[in-house]
Amino acid sequence: MQYITLNNGITMPSIGLGTYELCGQKGVKIMQNALQIGYRFFDTAQMYKNEKELNLQNLGLEYVDLLVIHEPYENTKEMYQACEEAYRKGLTRTVEVLNFYGRYFRGFFRFWLDKGLFPFIERDENGVRYFAKSDIGWVDCLRSCNMSIKDIKHYINLTTGGMKTAKERKELLERHFKILSKELEILHIAHKKWK
Repeated sequence: MQYITLNNGITMPSIGLGTYELCGQKGVKIMQNALQIGYRFFDTAQMYKNEKELNLQNLGLEYVDLLVIHEPYENTKEMYQACEEAYRKGLTRTVEVLNFYGRYFRGFFRFWLDKGLFPFIERDENGVRYFAKSDIGWVDCLRSCNMSIKDIKHYINLTTGGMKTAKERKELLERHFKILSKELEILHIAHKKWK
């Protein structure tokens, strides 16, 4: 398994297992099997309606490496506060936001800096290229934390990724995710979802 190092020095697997549609005991069993083979990066969400099954207690974990706000919502301040509380209690080792641009991105940085905490990485499903379309305020946020564009990681959903054909996904895998050739279980799951 390949690992990435986050801005605060925490390392975590570079490939995660999404839990969308994994509910009930089936979801718990799949997650537990993934833990047994070494996975420590899971994508869970309240909107997946499986957060009760896939919680720390049921997974036998004391904390998660990464707590993510997937996109800005109306109650971003409350979400930031909940993330800060989880971070300070040791329930998560790092916090990040996905798909935040403009004022939301600056607001996230400002919140963490005002608390004396280092703001963590920002990723985007479309990759760094999207930032050219957004306002430029995020560059100042990066500079204030001695970060640059290279510090921003991005994610791609292996089962959809915004691509229309299986051929496009296969080409993406060959270009960017050579490590997956060793992860036959993930390739099998992704292949089933693409059909």
